[in-house]
Amino acid sequence: MRVGFLVLGVSNLERAIVFYRDLLGFPLVHANPAERFAQFDAGGIGLKVVGNHAPTSTEHAVIEIIVEDIQTAYNELSGKGVEFPLPPSKQPWGGWLAQLRDPDGNLFYVSRAA
Repeated sequence: MRVGFLVLGVSNLERAIVFYRDLLGFPLVHANPAERFAQFDAGGIGLKVVGNHAPTSTEHAVIEIIVEDIQTAYNELSGKGVEFPLPPSKQPWGGWLAQLRDPDGNLFYVSRAA
């Protein structure tokens, strides 16, 4: 058994496609604006975004993006305008972690590959 997809509700499908494809660099696998969803390859797991569904304060997902060099990823993404509520920082458990926010307020952790 394995996780096949992560599904996120977004308020604006077109804006989400630009964010995940152009800013984060996830390849767009399929988009169907008529059915209000898009699917990305997020490094071996599928990421589906469903449009016209603004997340509420009680809905959230925890997604962690693994990168080879967290400082380089932070510099590149923040240079493209990606918001980081938590820039890369050394954690008490010894690893490095950052947190980015997508246009709908979904938070993602970014960590360095082991």
